Amino acid sequence: YSHTAEGAVAQRKLSAVLRRDNGELRILVLDGQFRRFPAILFHETTKESKKGRCTMSGDAELLNFIYQNSQMGVDTIRQLIGVVQDKDLKEHLKTQFQGYEEFHQAAKELLNEHGYDEKGLGIMEKARTYFMINLQTITDPSVSHIASMLITGSSMGIVEAIQKYRQYEDADPKIRDLMDKLRKFEEYNMEKLTQRNDQHNGERNRPALV
Repeated sequence: YSHTAEGAVAQRKLSAVLRRDNGELRILVLDGQFRRFPAILFHETTKESKKGRCTMSGDAELLNFIYQNSQMGVDTIRQLIGVVQDKDLKEHLKTQFQGYEEFHQAAKELLNEHGYDEKGLGIMEKARTYFMINLQTITDPSVSHIASMLITGSSMGIVEAIQKYRQYEDADPKIRDLMDKLRKFEEYNMEKLTQRNDQHNGERNRPALV
């Protein structure tokens, strides 16, 4: 569909709409890739922290970042599992899905433990992500393209995690530890997907022996 004139126009319109989303945009479709902007660029804390001490709202914001980030991972991977045909990639996605679920549950438990409200992803943000994934996989459902999408998402997730870790340096150590574990989880996913992608491309480009 994207190779037709109508499809090209629709894709350009979708990208334009996503870029105009009042600073709330986390992901957009650009040059055939997912691009995630660091949340720190679009979000300010409700109350500034004083040196040597973190406000309770800062703890809540860091926890809700982890909660929303892992929820995005759960929703994205669940959708991709239904699209991917490659057995090895699907198995990796199932492992990644389980990891995001564990982070999501851990963040929820800490939020409840500290008496904070859970702030999940909004309906519009979920809808945007759903349609973007559909557009990306319809345009190119290949293993290498889906792996590249996930690698891009994980790499930007690492940047966001580092920024949040530094931003909330006085937060509860338990919360910061969970944030750091999420970063390491994203690094692991990116490494595994990069290896899988390189292996897949190598097999595809291997010259015939006869």
